[in-house]
Amino acid sequence: MNGFADLPAERQDRLLDTLSLRRWESPDDVADLLIFLASDQASYITGTLVDVSGGKLATQIPAVAHGR
Repeated sequence: MNGFADLPAERQDRLLDTLSLRRWESPDDVADLLIFLASDQASYITGTLVDVSGGKLATQIPAVAHGR
């Protein structure tokens, strides 16, 4: 989805180290969230930001994420 999977293996490993889950996202990861938010189970959720980054924000290392 973001082109990272097309990078050389060494660079992918460095970037994956910035994600808590250590895997690339899939379209289903985002779709599952959207389905939940559209469901009655999320009827009391309002005005929030839901992070679907595999833990990127929790382990943020900007220099590594940008390949520096």
